[in-house]
Amino acid sequence: MKKIAVVSVSSPGAAVGDKITQKLNELGFFAHHYHKYESGIGVSYKGSVSQVFKQVYKVVDGIVAIMALGGLVRVITPLLRSKLSDPAVVCVDDAARFCISVCSGHLGGANELASIVAKILGATPVITTATDSLGKASVEEMAEKFGCEIKNLGSLLEVNAAIVNGKKLGVVVLTPVFAQGERVNEEQLLEKEKRYDALVVISDKEPKGLTKPYVWLKPKRKVVIGIGSVKGVSSDEVVKAITQALEKAGISLSDVQAVASIKEENAFVEACKRLGLRFVKLEKDSLKAFNHPELSPPSEQVLKHVGLSGVAEPCALYVAGEGSTLILKKTKFWRRITLAIASVPISAQSAKLFVVGVGPGSQEYLTDCAKRAILDAKVVAGYAHPLRIVRHLLSGKVVLTFTIKDSKQKIEQICQRVKQGESCAIVLTGDACFSEKELLQKIPCDFEIIPGISSIQVAAARCGVSLDKAHVLTLHESGERELLEQKLREVVDSIKRSKPVLLLPRPYDLMPNEIASLLISFGAPKHTTVRVYENLTLENETQTQATLASLPRKTYSDLTVMVINV
Repeated sequence: MKKIAVVSVSSPGAAVGDKITQKLNELGFFAHHYHKYESGIGVSYKGSVSQVFKQVYKVVDGIVAIMALGGLVRVITPLLRSKLSDPAVVCVDDAARFCISVCSGHLGGANELASIVAKILGATPVITTATDSLGKASVEEMAEKFGCEIKNLGSLLEVNAAIVNGKKLGVVVLTPVFAQGERVNEEQLLEKEKRYDALVVISDKEPKGLTKPYVWLKPKRKVVIGIGSVKGVSSDEVVKAITQALEKAGISLSDVQAVASIKEENAFVEACKRLGLRFVKLEKDSLKAFNHPELSPPSEQVLKHVGLSGVAEPCALYVAGEGSTLILKKTKFWRRITLAIASVPISAQSAKLFVVGVGPGSQEYLTDCAKRAILDAKVVAGYAHPLRIVRHLLSGKVVLTFTIKDSKQKIEQICQRVKQGESCAIVLTGDACFSEKELLQKIPCDFEIIPGISSIQVAAARCGVSLDKAHVLTLHESGERELLEQKLREVVDSIKRSKPVLLLPRPYDLMPNEIASLLISFGAPKHTTVRVYENLTLENETQTQATLASLPRKTYSDLTVMVINV
């Protein structure tokens, strides 16, 4: 649950709504207060409160309404659709005495939200779902705890009723990679059914032949494919092998988190591109000391030629992380390709790695999405400058500072934490996709990018340049000097065509003075105008205006943008 709409309809309610909104945001929620009467924060509305509900109902995860319960019921009744899609709805009275979970108590999280808001206000939470009021776990809570999807919602009421009424409930497991519950096969399931009044069946496939009430929970799991091959395999062969292996294991393509190997064969990379999968290349040294109880006996041939006991299984299990298990042991396809599939532990599946662009420098340019990702993370890592930008969000978090030299090692440590179930964030200056594309290539685990505001965008705004009309480039990369100089030759072509140029220098060897000299030597007119912005959005922001020939020779800040030909 992330986005919360707080709605008030009276003056006393507005004060309560302000407090709820402020505290929810401090707790890491993304809350907005919609108020009809004067309020310190939020958005004022006129007219009927029902219009506010229609506006927010489908786009938020939860609604906290400070109003009479009867009025709230009348407002939301036309909007209700399904417990699968309805947001959590909580009702608070104007005196802030009670917080009532109104709808979507389990699946939507209204019970949890009511408890959180009650704690904020010092109020009494009112939760009326039967399992909660009796202190018993509902099927929905089991599904969330076990990381499963409820596949036959029509049976929920009957099975939850069995729990409430003290009937005998069996939790049985048909999937080989699940730790909870009583493990059985399909034949044993029908025999086990006789012992219970209702069942919760955890299985990849729908159980057949059951006569008593049951709920089918399908694990929402992710897997990693490990791959090895002889030389000369084609991408067509790799695609075919992966497809057949997934069919054999009963896994869909959307469940695949990554494909891993010790060699970056063109066939592997091309096949992953065609299938929409991420390819991870592992260093052999990472696998030499790797051990796992499910690994097959060492292969003498692989040991002789590669120096490892195996490839497919170790790669799959290593990337899947601690607690992973093999779903498909190493399997050969046409004696040319070997695949293995490992299941990512459920604890790690709920953990995420966010790569967060935190803007050019000022906290005012930090987006709400970026704040949310950082607040959700247990571990936050980055270079010193972006960590300073978000220092106000780091209380109680593990903070890892890295440098260019140790970034790869630190990022591997972060990915290991994610595999162990800890959500993490890597914070980067500006927008990660623009200024840190090389660092992104070092990350050996799944991640989600949160875009940021780049200093290029700010510089364009400062001088009124339209980005779609400009030549935009970055020298923030470790490529050969000749390749970067070729980029500067292309800049000269843009200058001669009267096209504005926005450029990020390379701090350690290609800064404004040297760039200006190179551009002149490559044929740019000496009188070409240039603006150098330093420390954009910060209190010590400066701008130097000159020509390429007259640009002052000095030490410029690492946080520099050049705007040329404007």
